Amino acid sequence: MKSEDAHRPPPLADSSLLPVVEAWEQALVWLLRTTDHFPKKARLSVTLRIEQTALEVMDGLVTATFQRRQQKVATLDAVNLSLTRLRVFLRLARELRYLPTDAHEVAIRLIEPVGQQVGAWRRASAQG
Repeated sequence: MKSEDAHRPPPLADSSLLPVVEAWEQALVWLLRTTDHFPKKARLSVTLRIEQTALEVMDGLVTATFQRRQQKVATLDAVNLSLTRLRVFLRLARELRYLPTDAHEVAIRLIEPVGQQVGAWRRASAQG
């Protein structure tokens, strides 16, 4: 990967998945590629937490796709919590200088619309 590509989100892929799942898939690919460049000393701490939390988001989104409305609300709450945790871990990575400021801004631009879509999906599911 070229160094300038590390700070640019990947193009959107064509898919039959829900838009929020597709958007998160693109964010996840970008995050995983970006954490590959973190220092080795961070591999078992910050890097691992970011990667695991990002994968938890994908797991929750896919799970919610197949759940009934009652179960979906709790799953989407958990996804929302994971997105919040991910934002905190990314801020920490930026503060530790593992993640450049411009890459942090890209990450937030990828995460925010997903968070908004999850919130809207949760509200719609809660209303029944």
